[in-house]
Amino acid sequence: HITLLPKHAEPSSHDVKNLVDHLKHLVPDWKSELCPAGKNSSRKSSPSVIVVTMSATRAWLFIDELRKLPKAKTAWLHAKKLKVEDQAKTLQGDVRLAVGTPNRLLKLAELGSLDFSHLKFLIVDSHQDQKNFSLFTFPGMNADFIQLHQR
Repeated sequence: HITLLPKHAEPSSHDVKNLVDHLKHLVPDWKSELCPAGKNSSRKSSPSVIVVTMSATRAWLFIDELRKLPKAKTAWLHAKKLKVEDQAKTLQGDVRLAVGTPNRLLKLAELGSLDFSHLKFLIVDSHQDQKNFSLFTFPGMNADFIQLHQR
C-alpha cells in the first residue's frame, strides 16, 4: 500500500502530528507489527513501514512523531550527518519503521542493507517546500523515488 500525506500543512487526519494515530488505524495489529518482540527476532533489515520524505528536516518531523510508539525502533535513513555504514548497521537489527530520503533508501537497498520483504506500507510525504518542490517534482529526487518504488 502507498499512503500519501497531504502537501499542505493544514491540520488533517493525515498530518505529521497524527502519524501515530494514522498508523494505528492502518495497521490494526500495530503492537506486534511495529514493536519488536525481542532481541532474538530473526527479522532483519526489513521494516514494515517506510516513510519517504524529501529532506532530513522533514524526516526529523516524522521521527519525532514516531517516538510516541512504545518500543518501536525507527531507522533514520537520510544523508544529513549520518553515514551509510552506520545506517546499514542499524538495519541489521529488528527495525520495524524507517524514515528516509529516496536517495539514501535506494543506496541502502542497492547495498543489500535494506530489504522490502516485510514492507506493508510506504508512506510518501508529498509536502511542498518553499520553492514549491515536492518529492515528485524535485530534480533527480523523483527518479530516485521511481527506482525505489520499482524494487
